[in-house]
Amino acid sequence: MKAIGVIEIKTISKGYLVSDGILDLVSVEIVMAQPVCPGKFVLILAGGVAEVENAVAFANRKYSEAVVDSTVLGRIEEEVYLSLVGAAETAQRGAVGIIETFSIAAVIQAADTAVKTSGVEIMEIRIARGMGGKCYALFTGSVSNVEDAVKNGGAQAAEEGLLVDTAVIASPHTELWQYIE
Repeated sequence: MKAIGVIEIKTISKGYLVSDGILDLVSVEIVMAQPVCPGKFVLILAGGVAEVENAVAFANRKYSEAVVDSTVLGRIEEEVYLSLVGAAETAQRGAVGIIETFSIAAVIQAADTAVKTSGVEIMEIRIARGMGGKCYALFTGSVSNVEDAVKNGGAQAAEEGLLVDTAVIASPHTELWQYIE
């Protein structure tokens, strides 16, 4: 398992500056470094726990005025990592759960909690592009597992005041699948 660091930055210019500073400081993999809505920048890092913690601490210390939110997930589920890099494959077609958040870090934490506490598969994690800065994660599995995933992942985001909404669709209509997958 890899550690993941997520840093949301207020401006695009500072986002690139933070990214460069981190790469000069520690050996981490950049999973994502790009502008997101509404005019913010997201930096998602992967690597060893110590390296990722050092990178996020550097950003919070040196650019505290620019950091909106940040987190380190020390032992992220492989499925969450694969969803972030666009390599996740979903075999199930059961119930669908949705967790929507105000923060990139919050949706990743919620997705990780959901997967760790229930037998669901992540279908997608959508990061703040074209949605006014909001994010969401989609899950599939049995109705009871999806309900548990949404409850547990949603509670994680709600604890930080970053939960927008959740939903469970017990039996999605066959036509809806073409828009979900």
